[in-house]
This record gives sequence, structure tokens and C-alpha cells, in this order.
Amino acid sequence: MEKLKEIIKWIAVDGLLHFLACYAIMLTCEPVVGIWWAKAITATFAIGKEVYDALRGTNNAKQMVHDFICDGAGILMADVSIFVWWLCGA
Repeated sequence: MEKLKEIIKWIAVDGLLHFLACYAIMLTCEPVVGIWWAKAITATFAIGKEVYDALRGTNNAKQMVHDFICDGAGILMADVSIFVWWLCGA
């Protein structure tokens, strides 16, 4: 239980927002442009956000890694959701 509390503390609100944003972008773009373009668009947004933060000076390397992990998790979960949706025949 203590390990779970550490993970939740590490993710924090910022990580959850990164996760949800990438998840939402993927699910919004995929029906329109397909899975691979949706991944490219989502990754572009994620990288662009980190570049923007770096240029403003509000991000350090540790925070960037955290954000990219949460972005990747959002993309991965969207892939799983899309795959399950496809398996169900919807």
C-alpha cells in the first residue's frame, strides 16, 4: 500500500493532466486520421508542450522525463482502448 501511495504522489496532478490530454487527443484523432497519424499528432503535441516549457524555463530535465512518461502512458492506454473497441466490433 505504501508503494501505491508513492506512485500516486509521483504522478501528481500534472502527470494526470498529461495522461488525460494525450488519451483524449488520441481518441479524438483516431477515427478521423487513423491510428498512426493520431499517434504522430499526439506525440507532436506532447513534445511541443515540453519545448514550450523549456523555452519558458519552467521545466527541468527530471520534470520533462516525468511528463514524457505520463504522455506515453496516455498514448498507450488510448491504444488499448481503441484495440478493445475494435475487438468489440464497434
